[in-house]
Amino acid sequence: MAIVSAVAFWAFGKSAVTLAALGRTVAIFVGSYLFVFAMSFVVNMFRAPALLDEERAREIDTLTGVMQTQALAIRDKSKQKELQTQFANFMQEGKELADKLLSMPHFGLWDKEREDWKNRVSRALEDIDFPTDAAAFRQSGEGHTEFNKGVANDAYWQKFRSDQLNRYRASLQSIVERRLG
Repeated sequence: MAIVSAVAFWAFGKSAVTLAALGRTVAIFVGSYLFVFAMSFVVNMFRAPALLDEERAREIDTLTGVMQTQALAIRDKSKQKELQTQFANFMQEGKELADKLLSMPHFGLWDKEREDWKNRVSRALEDIDFPTDAAAFRQSGEGHTEFNKGVANDAYWQKFRSDQLNRYRASLQSIVERRLG
């Protein structure tokens, strides 16, 4: 705005604005923008990465503490062996559910058994202080993008349920290998 005013006074005004004064006004304007640009560059180049590094270090420390706490919770070998046996039984139950699905003419009872199995596994994960894994397990079987095609007959629903159970089982296997392995 100052430059426009100075140019207007110089070109149309009755006041005597010299070319040197106009040059000084433009230099101040350009200089102030260059200063702001240079300072934002310095802040973004040096200060922001340091702040982000500090924040990530705090986050890593927090997560390391959580992982150590969880590791201490199952450090006792007898407790760990008991948990491995419990989750091996859950894996076996999942396999039995998959085998049972092949011979089921109706899915109501089987769906109930699967929900019961899913809830028991989820509860067991929460009992050993793995609530995130419990939530991930509960959600692992949801979604069915591959099954949006075709006729929805018994074979379709059997394949759908089989695939869903396989996703639950794969999720449980991954959690057991990562956390209890």
